[in-house]
Amino acid sequence: MDPLSITVSGVALTSLCISIVKALRTIIERHKNCPEELKLLLSRAHGLSVVLGRLDAVKLNLLEKDTTYIGEAFDEEACRKTVCKLNELVWKICGPEKASKQPGFLTTINWNFKNPDVNFLLDRLNSHQHDIVAAISVLDVQTDLDTKANTEAILRDIAHLKRDLASLLASLESLKVAPTVNQSLDFLQLASTPVSAFPANLNLPPSAYIRNREQMPGSLRGIQFGTWHGATRQFGEETQYTRKRSKLSNAVYQYMHSDLHAVLNYARMEYNQDWVNCIRLASGSTNPSGYAPIHQAAWHGVSVEEVQRLLDLGAWRTLRTIKSDLTPLDIARQFQHAHLYNILAPVIHHPLPSKTILNLEQSLHQVIQTECNLNDEDVEWMHKSATRYPEVTLLTEMVIPLIWFPINEEDVNTRGFFIRLDGREIVVKSPYGRQFRISANGTPEEIEEAIILNGNAV
Repeated sequence: MDPLSITVSGVALTSLCISIVKALRTIIERHKNCPEELKLLLSRAHGLSVVLGRLDAVKLNLLEKDTTYIGEAFDEEACRKTVCKLNELVWKICGPEKASKQPGFLTTINWNFKNPDVNFLLDRLNSHQHDIVAAISVLDVQTDLDTKANTEAILRDIAHLKRDLASLLASLESLKVAPTVNQSLDFLQLASTPVSAFPANLNLPPSAYIRNREQMPGSLRGIQFGTWHGATRQFGEETQYTRKRSKLSNAVYQYMHSDLHAVLNYARMEYNQDWVNCIRLASGSTNPSGYAPIHQAAWHGVSVEEVQRLLDLGAWRTLRTIKSDLTPLDIARQFQHAHLYNILAPVIHHPLPSKTILNLEQSLHQVIQTECNLNDEDVEWMHKSATRYPEVTLLTEMVIPLIWFPINEEDVNTRGFFIRLDGREIVVKSPYGRQFRISANGTPEEIEEAIILNGNAV
């Protein structure tokens, strides 16, 4: 078989595996009390889809003679049979779309998961994933070795991989190659573990987390999120809260470093809130400008170190002002603060097509509005405070794309939404006890539990 046909068949296998992963996740998200074996099967299937995708990328750079290197460590035809058998099992437990909505659906799942084929599939999926990781690792090693002799020595070890994998690992480690096959596999297994997008111990509101991250339990310490303060107008008479918000705005308007950070620290300790992306609340007949601290920093042309300090606190580079619709970088360019161009240039960790962003944002805002309509007080608050809803673009620049959107910002124990980007989709946890998944085309669906597949990022 020529390299092109091998690549094409590999992509088809990868696509089938991805389709199976989506089907399994849909089943889990739509039904409570699914068997744990189902999540484990999802984990293994997703892990295989990840390494198959990597193998596809490696194949694109191989010459015809190099394709034999893969076959010595990875039996693609055996992997295809396993994936097809998995596909048959998934079809049995979910079948046509309507089957997953029948009352006895969970009984069907449990019955099928008592089948001994499930354990066989779990073992085979793990074995195929290990073989692929080993093949890719050796191919990576090959490009770094100095001589053909060393390359051939490594390749000879592959022939004995299943019988004596430890020998291969010792060879790699002696050459100081990192990561090893086992390390790569451990990382990929961690990355492919399905987890809840919104852990049960991440309570609403997340006040304790904001107050002191270092003292949080281990299960929460790694969770990071941004806070979207949507209010743009002062609601009612001036309060201690709004006076402090005004003090923050005055500090950033004149850009007094010590005052700014003193207010940010006060907000964390007194209100359990993160104000680094807050804007000045408009009052009377004035209109909000939408300038957050990072916009004012760009306007003043402060030092790179001070901008970095704001970024470290969670300031968003893609946040736009309200009146002028400018990012911090736009403002720096407007005033020719060239020393800030590089640091204010957005770093996008989760790129999305503009049409997808628009679809997601429109549907997200509709979900928020519909949920808030369940509570008249929330509707009144959001109307009088001229609340603007979260922007999806902000999620694309976050390493962990998770945002907390409080409804009534003056209430320390306010209700709010958790919003998380998951690939080209968004999952939302409503304060009214419901969760939703929004597809890339903007279609929302209520789900029982939001499952994401990059568990290491939580």
